[in-house]
Amino acid sequence: MYQNPFNKKAIVWTGKETPLSCIIDGIQLSSGCTFGKGNIDIKNNKIPKAKFIYDKGRTLEIILKKTISDEIRCINGMKNLENYSKKIFNKSYDELFEII
Repeated sequence: MYQNPFNKKAIVWTGKETPLSCIIDGIQLSSGCTFGKGNIDIKNNKIPKAKFIYDKGRTLEIILKKTISDEIRCINGMKNLENYSKKIFNKSYDELFEII
């Protein structure tokens, strides 16, 4: 089902420092909420979560599990990041996120 990207808003709590801020790229690509449209807000709380607010007041909140977040924060160097990315690519949504 098509969702008009102008009819939703994303609030992301990652802050603007890598590697957690890379989540913002994925949210823009997958949701259509972008800086250009002005329907994405970034909060500097450095909490890996996002909340989507839809036109009819419905919301969806996605939180990266603490174990995954802690692992990401400990990555040192681009090669390690690439290897870790390959490792978590095959994990299920349930292993990665809490969805509220």
